[in-house]
Amino acid sequence: MAKDNLEDNLVIRTMKGDLARLRGELELKDKERKEELGIKKKEEKLPPKEKLPPIEKKPEAPPPLGLPTFERRPPAPPTPSKPSVTPPPLLPEAPKEKVIPPKPKISEIPKVLEIPKVPEPPRISKVSKAPEVPKIPKVSKPPKAFKIPRTLLLGGIVVALGLAAILIYWFLFAIPEPTPTPPSPPTPPTPPQELIKPAPLIPVQHQIVIELEEGQDLTTELKGEIEEGVHSGLSQILVYKDSIISLSLDKVFEEFELTVPQPLINNLNEDYTLLLFTQEEFLTTTEAPNRLGFITEVKSTTVSSQIMRIWEDTMAGDLERFYLIPRGEQATEEFSDNTYKTLDIRFLNFPMRDITIDYALYPEENWLIFTTSRQFIYRIIDLLEEGGIEEL
Repeated sequence: MAKDNLEDNLVIRTMKGDLARLRGELELKDKERKEELGIKKKEEKLPPKEKLPPIEKKPEAPPPLGLPTFERRPPAPPTPSKPSVTPPPLLPEAPKEKVIPPKPKISEIPKVLEIPKVPEPPRISKVSKAPEVPKIPKVSKPPKAFKIPRTLLLGGIVVALGLAAILIYWFLFAIPEPTPTPPSPPTPPTPPQELIKPAPLIPVQHQIVIELEEGQDLTTELKGEIEEGVHSGLSQILVYKDSIISLSLDKVFEEFELTVPQPLINNLNEDYTLLLFTQEEFLTTTEAPNRLGFITEVKSTTVSSQIMRIWEDTMAGDLERFYLIPRGEQATEEFSDNTYKTLDIRFLNFPMRDITIDYALYPEENWLIFTTSRQFIYRIIDLLEEGGIEEL
């Protein structure tokens, strides 16, 4: 019984069985590894190796004497380890010759399945570019404030204090006090400018100066001058207003509020003499015998004669304020002619015979002579003929 169990447990191991088992394990591991990774690679075909000549089997040595012979059995597949009874120690076998095991024949590795080619995706046409978004301008950062170094600031303060100290010392101690200048004497008041008094065209005995202020009436001021002084004969009247030069004749007409034709004013020259005549004879007992008149230089006596003839129609009314006393209505409707010595006169009478309009042209001097009484124009013609007046 013990002999049968020993035969069952004795297995003769050969090199060929080990190689087959080893090759099966390698193939199994390779297959598991490929399945795990899921990658199948094409392996290169190895060229067939030259087959070695079969090894000649040598006759087995006869078993030792006294031991039973056993048939060789093919190696059993590996079984899981079981607790087995340790076999009894075998008797030493006779030495065997070394057998060179043949190299294991490596089976050809199956070809890896080729992976089908994936078709290329259709080409996508170029997509039009999206409109560019306008770039937002970068906000410029405010410039950094310039920082003055502390040492430089302190140095500037020290220099400024030093300059201030030098200036204070200079103004307090170095500059001498200015000597007081004597006060300048008061300027004397400017003397009033003297009035320019033009010379009369004919000799006169007196001069009456009237300086008009704003709002004063020339007729009223003239009456006041006449009442204050006793005048006789001929007097020159000089009228001033805001000037040292006497008024021109057309301005005198305006101050008397007379209506004079403009053509006659245009024919006047600058030289003239405004006259006041205190006549000796007068036919009224209540009014003063003072009459007004003038002598003026004209540009043309012929033109002046024509203008005066036209003006005769309204002359009495236009010159009403030139009389210092009421003269009444005109006694004659038209002007008449008269001759005194060698001079022609045009005249118009009023109810009182010592109040008239008499005018004449003096061609030798281009003068126009105008008076308000007959005795007045006769006195002027006498002076022109005699060449002077009698001193009274």
